[in-house]
Amino acid sequence: MFVETIIALIIGVLSGVITGLIPGIHVNLISLIVLSVSPLLLAITSPVVVGVYIISLALTHTFLDSLPSIYLGAPDEAQALNVLPGHRLLHRGEGHNAIVYTVIGSFGCLLLGIALFPLFILSMAKVYPLVKGAIGYILALIMIFMIGKDKGKRLKSLVLFLIAGCLGLLIFSIPTLNQPLFPLLSGLFGFSILLLSLLQKSKIPKQDLSKPLTISKKNVAKSVTAASGVGFIAAFLPGFGSSQAAIVATNIVGDIGDEGFLSLVGGINTANFLISIGTAYALQKA
Repeated sequence: MFVETIIALIIGVLSGVITGLIPGIHVNLISLIVLSVSPLLLAITSPVVVGVYIISLALTHTFLDSLPSIYLGAPDEAQALNVLPGHRLLHRGEGHNAIVYTVIGSFGCLLLGIALFPLFILSMAKVYPLVKGAIGYILALIMIFMIGKDKGKRLKSLVLFLIAGCLGLLIFSIPTLNQPLFPLLSGLFGFSILLLSLLQKSKIPKQDLSKPLTISKKNVAKSVTAASGVGFIAAFLPGFGSSQAAIVATNIVGDIGDEGFLSLVGGINTANFLISIGTAYALQKA
């Protein structure tokens, strides 16, 4: 049993490296494949071993999924100031540092999450019944807050929000489509990103690996704390993902610079995963 668990852990880490480095391959896809062959796996091993594989896979993925988004999604240099902080650092020759900042956030949230895991499980079981009936209203307030903070583009944000809602209603109303999310999200985020990356003629400048890290310990602490906090909130709210959590968190911690933002985003990804495990354990639902 011990040897099987170690083997599953190693294979899970290697699988997480693959899913993290290849854009468009999500953890859920691998988990779905594992679930489809679970009768065969459970005939030769235990559910614990399968669980260790999936957890190690997903955790490793959260540490590496920022790499393709920074390097493969790089825009033209003229547009670098208008896009994500990771791309701005990439065009300054600090793409390696951008990856390190996200890993710092992920590792910090991993340590904090493990330390607070028992407290989270206890509080989840007590808090969730209190907010269960108000989840819809909470999500509506968050969307109003996000649209309101988008100064100068509130109308566009509102229109996109309504279009996204109509798209969701349309997709989920198709009776013959058993798995609507997989093709929908693959087209929106997987294939589209790959296609844009192929069509762009951007040139990645030479990266300087000798440049020192410039993030302060104070901003690391802010990023990790905020990421863990919004990750806890996201556990109660379906549809409240990493992007929404990052927007809310940045308004809480204030200006932490590009480096702090990258650490925050990396931490949120890992915190969301850890909290989803706690949610599944405490509430029997993820």
